[in-house]
Amino acid sequence: MDLLCKALEESFVKYANNIALEVEGAKITYQELGFQSKILASLILNMRGGGGHLAVNSDKILIFASRSALVYTSILACVLVYQTYVPLNPKFPSQRLLSMIKRSGARIMFLGKECYDSFDEIAESLESLVIVVEELGDLEERFPKHKFIVIPKILELDCNKWRLLETHIESSLKSNSQSCVAFGGDFEQSLDCSSSSISNFPSKTAYLLFTSGSTGEPKGVMVSRDNLFAYTQRMLVKYRFSPQDRISNFFDITFDLSMHDIFCAFLSGATLCVIPKQSLFNPIKFIIQNNLSVFFAVPSLIAYLIKFKALKPNLITSLRLSLFCGEEFPTQNAKLWSEMCKNSVVENLYGPTEATIAFMSYCYGVELQEKIVPLGIPFDGLSVSLRDETGNEVTKGEKGEIWLGGDQIAQGYLNDREKTEQKFITKNGVRWYKTGDLGILKEVNGEEVYCFLGRVDFQVKIQGFRVELLEIDNVLREVSKTQSVSVVIKNDGITSIVGVIEAKSIKNDEILKICKQRLPHYMIPTQILALESFPLNSNGKIDRGQIKVWVESQFMENKKNFGVLMYELAQRLFKIPRSLSGNGNRETLRIINSILGGNLKVYEVPSHTQAFDWEIPKEWNVNEAYIITPSGEKICDFGENNLHLVGYSVPVRESLTFEELKSHLHSLKEQKNAIPYITSYYKEYWGFCLSLELREKLEREFGDSKEKFEVIIDSKLESGFMSYGEVVIKGESNKEIVLSTYICHPQMANNELSGICVATYLAKYLSEIPHFYTYRILFLPETIGAIYYLSQHLEELREKCVAGFVLTCIGDEGAYSYLESRAGNNLADRAAKHILNSRYRGYKTYSYLQRGSDERQYCAPGVDLPFCTLMRSKFGEYSQYHTSLDDLSFISPKGLQGGFVMVREILEVLEINGVYKNTILCEPQLGKRGLYPQLSTKETFGMVKDMRNLLMYCDGKLDLIEIADKCGFCLLDMKEWIRKFVENGLLVKVGKSNVIES
Repeated sequence: MDLLCKALEESFVKYANNIALEVEGAKITYQELGFQSKILASLILNMRGGGGHLAVNSDKILIFASRSALVYTSILACVLVYQTYVPLNPKFPSQRLLSMIKRSGARIMFLGKECYDSFDEIAESLESLVIVVEELGDLEERFPKHKFIVIPKILELDCNKWRLLETHIESSLKSNSQSCVAFGGDFEQSLDCSSSSISNFPSKTAYLLFTSGSTGEPKGVMVSRDNLFAYTQRMLVKYRFSPQDRISNFFDITFDLSMHDIFCAFLSGATLCVIPKQSLFNPIKFIIQNNLSVFFAVPSLIAYLIKFKALKPNLITSLRLSLFCGEEFPTQNAKLWSEMCKNSVVENLYGPTEATIAFMSYCYGVELQEKIVPLGIPFDGLSVSLRDETGNEVTKGEKGEIWLGGDQIAQGYLNDREKTEQKFITKNGVRWYKTGDLGILKEVNGEEVYCFLGRVDFQVKIQGFRVELLEIDNVLREVSKTQSVSVVIKNDGITSIVGVIEAKSIKNDEILKICKQRLPHYMIPTQILALESFPLNSNGKIDRGQIKVWVESQFMENKKNFGVLMYELAQRLFKIPRSLSGNGNRETLRIINSILGGNLKVYEVPSHTQAFDWEIPKEWNVNEAYIITPSGEKICDFGENNLHLVGYSVPVRESLTFEELKSHLHSLKEQKNAIPYITSYYKEYWGFCLSLELREKLEREFGDSKEKFEVIIDSKLESGFMSYGEVVIKGESNKEIVLSTYICHPQMANNELSGICVATYLAKYLSEIPHFYTYRILFLPETIGAIYYLSQHLEELREKCVAGFVLTCIGDEGAYSYLESRAGNNLADRAAKHILNSRYRGYKTYSYLQRGSDERQYCAPGVDLPFCTLMRSKFGEYSQYHTSLDDLSFISPKGLQGGFVMVREILEVLEINGVYKNTILCEPQLGKRGLYPQLSTKETFGMVKDMRNLLMYCDGKLDLIEIADKCGFCLLDMKEWIRKFVENGLLVKVGKSNVIES
């Protein structure tokens, strides 16, 4: 047994009754954690045995789980039996996951049910694996190439069996035996019972982490057990973690900083508190409610909290230690965090994955004058050296590449000897890692410390000069007082620097003026762009690559890419509680208005106002809502997920048995792990929504019990107002195109944040370009919002509206979809069908019989507006619809951008469309006007054919959409030719379009 195993075993015994782990509402003691880990360790031993049908010849174990108990028990199981664990992240793209799995060579996977959807996407592309799961479901039937093993449900054992099994496993592990855990049932039958020895297949590597590689192929960093133990021992001494500590787990397990959280907690007897996914963007409430004493995150988190004004002095009192690592740490942000956490030490840690988590640190103090918190000094027993390009040490005060040396330096890169030899070297008995970071040793507040100067690979050549981008970043940050980065792009073959500032808007000229005063001519950005919210990578760091992609998209003519920005907006809006009315809708409209530069008009309609046959409902707001079980567990917390509370629930504060409560609990039989979306607008009711899994658990534990549940709904249902928003963007004509979307759905991404995001950025896009039509964009509560709006504007819309579109469920990556109007052939229908037929083959068409809520209003008899609906996956046809599974992972920047482009192209067709008449009798001579290609090729033949067809059908009767449909070309492809024909007098416009009255 090595030192790492011994330390873990000591914790399991010494702190047996202490809470080791709090995750997903569960509290697990050290005794339980040790036992559950050893169950999995025994499984690994059986699978790694030499003789049976499950024998697996690999010392690497894949862990495909996220923020569940399985994450931690499987990691510890691997450590206990000397196996290398390879963490996977469900947020990673499928191709990256497949590459990581293939390159690892692992044959065993622990799969958490929270990752089943991601596994579905890659399962058929994988070689056969042995996969350990908590619930089997239909996995065996769907993926017969893989072997599935179900973890025994140890919580269902009685005390005698539990002790017997514990004794058996302890004996098995101590003797290095491979004998099967004598448990009975399917579990026993699924395991091979041959005997072997751990010593036949020990691994010195604790974990294998894949980091980004310059070639685009992830690098596999191998960190040894000795590396990990050395690091944790330094941390235990330096920060004095104890059983009294409650330590955060902010990071995903694919980020090596998570190893700090896990092993520092479990080797000190502390409690590891896993921050749920929905609290990661703003963990302040979680810190306070869970009384954390130690918090560890990336500095970008603070910048995000600053933007939303979440930092308040003296707000958090429980923290004694705040650690930040992973990227540069602005001093101003450290100051604001320190003021919020008045009892906490604030430290900046530094260290790449290859040096095991962190290597040096600096303690922030209010006297610090540096703009960026220094890296500090190395931990005891470790060495830092600054080297020039030849590998020689630089003199004090000179910058150089940071080399790190000592017993934390990793083993190297998996199956990449060349790269390992380039980055890892041994000199005078010390193993060094060349970080690629630039640093300098200088005096700060009377102490010599290392400071970060950027990346070696952030050095670029501009006009023959070497340029360090971080130097430009620092000037931009100082001038703008916010996060800033500089990126290098090539535009038309010219290399240039573009500055990007995290802001809604900027004063470009003023910033460039100061840059000219502070920077050499070759370092001055050619342009400064504002990006409202910087994208983050899976580790929570600023994603420079994504920012560069965004910058490049700004230079593509007429191809603005708002995908990342729309997704960022969805992230901002996701947790805001929305319904037909209330403060959540107002906050949503406020954020939209901030993006649109104050041009969104927000209206408040009093409750009980009559609108045709309907009445505006009362206003509904919720302070808090939850249930406390008889065992003291808090469930169905509205603050954690808005969907937990039935919409428009009345106030309640009661003590009820499960029998009394169950009629107010709603779940889905067909989706056991999903929270349904249910609302009750026009009758007084209260209720909670929860997963079927949780409901069944409550039924088992309390179904026959007279114990009471405490039900709390602190809501207000009273006369107030219904809010909606409208932006009108003027064009040359007073004729209008109308876009409409819903703002009333709580905490669901595709239905309906996607419509909000696409409509918002279409409004922003349209406000920046010239256009013929006026655009009216509506953000309405569903159904009643459209009914009220029509009651006020019907005559105006009848006169002005030539085409209208409902935007809904438009942010996923499913097929493009179109739902026709009641007439089925108005101008909106024709433009939509033309683009979808031309550009989006395989799209889906739905009749008006399959209409949604607002389509029923705009196309109702007597209203008859020319409205159709544009979607990706149609509402009601994807399994996540109206459930908690319609979360931010279901939509994507790519999906939103695709929806945005589809709508934009349809609008462009409407802008181009018109009725034209040919001015030349017979066929015009194109060549003499320079309109005929010089060479006749297969490609030009088709182009000339389309040109001639266009001219032949421009008879002053057909509009361009009709002609394009008849001739089989895309109208957008002919836009430039139409312009040239008009300029050359071949066509004359006689009307805007043929509007077919519905």
